[in-house]
Amino acid sequence: MSMSGPILNEGPSVFRCWVGFACEIAVTGQGLSSQNRLLVAEGACNSTNRSLMSLSGLSSLATSSSGTAYALGTAMEASFTTFVVCWLATESAAGIDFGTLSVFGPVEGTQGTHVTCRLNETCSITLDSMVGSLGDGFDQQSYLQLEKGGSCSGSPATVWGNLTNPVPQSPLENATSLTFDLLVPSAQEVAETDLVVGNYSLCLSLNGTGPFSMAVGSLIVEDVPCEVPSDILDTLEPACLSSDSGLPAAASEEFCLVALEGGPQATLSRLQVVPAGQESCQGLQHGSQCDLNCPAGTLASGYFLCEHGIFYHQGFKGLLVLS
Repeated sequence: MSMSGPILNEGPSVFRCWVGFACEIAVTGQGLSSQNRLLVAEGACNSTNRSLMSLSGLSSLATSSSGTAYALGTAMEASFTTFVVCWLATESAAGIDFGTLSVFGPVEGTQGTHVTCRLNETCSITLDSMVGSLGDGFDQQSYLQLEKGGSCSGSPATVWGNLTNPVPQSPLENATSLTFDLLVPSAQEVAETDLVVGNYSLCLSLNGTGPFSMAVGSLIVEDVPCEVPSDILDTLEPACLSSDSGLPAAASEEFCLVALEGGPQATLSRLQVVPAGQESCQGLQHGSQCDLNCPAGTLASGYFLCEHGIFYHQGFKGLLVLS
């Protein structure tokens, strides 16, 4: 008399899968065939209260052409639940407890590890919403990859400095949180700013070599805004000249955004703002231009250019004072 079914060497097997990676279960035994099935559920295999596993990306009932390799899919979310794996001779047969399955990774709803960093300031992230730990499958040298936009399925982004697939800082054997130092997102030129500033996907690898297919959150790198001071320094010499008299605007007139003499060296503390009509200058980003919104009867002396958080006055050459 021949027996068919899986071989349980030392009791039920323990299976682990990770979000973003293919989940496969191998079966060894005798008389295995394409008629066999694997069923993943909560509760005992033959319990009347059994409920099928319901996780995005994974199938609770799997088939195999050989009866030895079962592909459940690719998990899109993790779960704190440990599921039971049942082996069935046929789809309608009673199930045999074959093992357990855990699905590790970021928990549903917490994959939004949304981090915002600012240009030219230190940046780091901590992944602390993970099911599982380094001892459950993470390699001690798990790496992070940044992708511009996307969903952890493309190539790494061109990032700043020497930042290339950062390694977690001092990972512990059973750590369930990982902290990564992202250094300082920096840019000195407008072209560099355009490359660095933007939205990134945070993609994790289990062993540091890839694939980086586990989406664990997102990073936004913001530019440095040029802030217009709210106070009006009436003692500053206005930069708008009257087109009628050729004289500086009177103190009672609506002033334009101005700087002290010295032009290109003007800093934020040396600016003056029009009480109304200059809202377009609020929060300008690096490389943006703020035009002087001069009141009627005056002429603009130039414009202001935002460079890494500071407005610099750019005078018009050959400015003619009308009389």
